[in-house]
Amino acid sequence: MSDDRESGSTPDEIAGSISPEDETGAAKGMRKQWKRLADKHSALAGGGMATWLGIALWAGLGWGIALAGIGIILLVEQLTRRRFGLRYDLFRVIAGATGLIGGMLIEGGADIGFGPAILIALGVFIILSALSGDRSKL
Repeated sequence: MSDDRESGSTPDEIAGSISPEDETGAAKGMRKQWKRLADKHSALAGGGMATWLGIALWAGLGWGIALAGIGIILLVEQLTRRRFGLRYDLFRVIAGATGLIGGMLIEGGADIGFGPAILIALGVFIILSALSGDRSKL
């Protein structure tokens, strides 16, 4: 196989020989790889949350510790997604922060009577965002 310098081809000539169909196929392949990576992150986080919840409740650590652990798992997942160059999910960031803070408040013995109101408001926001079709808010 000859070197491009030996054949006299310039990089522009070589790039010009790639058809648009090849570029589209390469782009689709890259998107599929990133989607698989994103799906793997989500699956790892989901499995981690279920495992942690089972361990925390089986060991009798209580809902506060279980909720805080789930919040940490969600936040670490989103941080890892950013480190890999994947888009983060704002909903999961908010859910992770809410879980972490709520778990810490429960363990601290705080009366979180406003907790259900926060969850209801968050749920209504998510439903309205989904119905409006504007996913950029989530």
